[in-house]
Amino acid sequence: MKKTLFLLPLAALAFAACSSDDSAGQQAVQSQSSELRIFPQVGGTRGTLETTASIDEFNVIVQGLFAESATTAASSSTWTKTVTKSEGAWGMTAPSLYWGDATTSATFMAYANQGAATYSNGVLTGFTVGTDNAAQTDLVVAYNSGTKTDFAAGVPLHFQHALSQVIVKANYTYDETYASTNPDLTIKVEGFEIVNVNNKGNLTLPTASTASSYAASWAASLAISAFSSALA
Repeated sequence: MKKTLFLLPLAALAFAACSSDDSAGQQAVQSQSSELRIFPQVGGTRGTLETTASIDEFNVIVQGLFAESATTAASSSTWTKTVTKSEGAWGMTAPSLYWGDATTSATFMAYANQGAATYSNGVLTGFTVGTDNAAQTDLVVAYNSGTKTDFAAGVPLHFQHALSQVIVKANYTYDETYASTNPDLTIKVEGFEIVNVNNKGNLTLPTASTASSYAASWAASLAISAFSSALA
């Protein structure tokens, strides 16, 4: 069995069943120094590949009232950070961010992908799904917003899948009578091919909570490819 990922504009043709991540996510401890803490949770949708346990890092765009140390004045700005996991704990690239106050709301827009993705002004541009199945990686995105008071235990980012997974299976109904008279019968599927697929596009990252649902906003390019794989 081989698995192939497609951009979500093609999700109406997706055959994979829904599933859910069996990991509820790691709770991050909000320190008394008011340092911003962020941690991921991956939701279950079509083509679940990436899970909370498998993510080692993700990128987050933070917009709000924060300071870059516990002793300096906070300012309203936008920061692009990478959050990584080390020995089971999550931490962002230096400098850390500290909440400016307890009531000013902030937004958190994030994405995680091990492949190439170029981010600019809320859009992942030129994202390409390779035709080599073994090299394909999942793409998950998330959005959350709230205040320091709302996120006393840290900011949970509920990641949702932006790609769909198509599973191709070969089925054969065994005919015992025919097989008994043809003992040398062998059925072999050598491969498959799916053609006329848009495998490149621009994804507008979400601007509403992804805690319970998500509808990807893809703008597909004119790049048409064929996906094929040898099964034998």
